[in-house]
Amino acid sequence: MDFLGIGLPEIVLILIVAVIVVGPKRLPEVAVQLARVIRQLRGYATDVTSQMRTEIDELTREYEQVRKELQEFRDSTSKDIESVTREVGRTVSAVDKSMSSRGSFICFLRMSMILIATSSITLSRPGPAAALRGLYLLRF
Repeated sequence: MDFLGIGLPEIVLILIVAVIVVGPKRLPEVAVQLARVIRQLRGYATDVTSQMRTEIDELTREYEQVRKELQEFRDSTSKDIESVTREVGRTVSAVDKSMSSRGSFICFLRMSMILIATSSITLSRPGPAAALRGLYLLRF
C-alpha cells in the first residue's frame, strides 16, 4: 500500500507519534478535524479544476472564432488580389494593343516621356540605383 509516496511502515510511525503527541483521548477528535480539512481541500481542488476547465473552454471558443475570422480575411484578400491581378493584366494587354495599333509616333512619345522621367529620377538621385530605376521604367 502506497499513499502519497508513504508506505505502511511510515504510516504506522506517524500514527504512533500522533498518539504520543495528541494523546489517546483527543486522537479521534483530531482525526475528524483532519478529515474535514482534507474534504475541504478536495472541494477547493474540484472547484479550481472546474473553473480552469471553463476558462480553457472559453479560450478555445475565442481561438476558434479568431481563426475563422482570419481564414475569412485570407480568403477575401486572396480574391481581391486575384481580381486586381486580372484587371492589371487586362489593362496591360489593352495598352499593348493600343500601342501596337497606333504606330511609331505614339511609341516615340512614350519613349520621350520615359526618358524625361528617367532623367528626372537620375538628377534627383544620382548613382547606379537611379540608372537601374531608369532601366526599369524603360521596360514599360
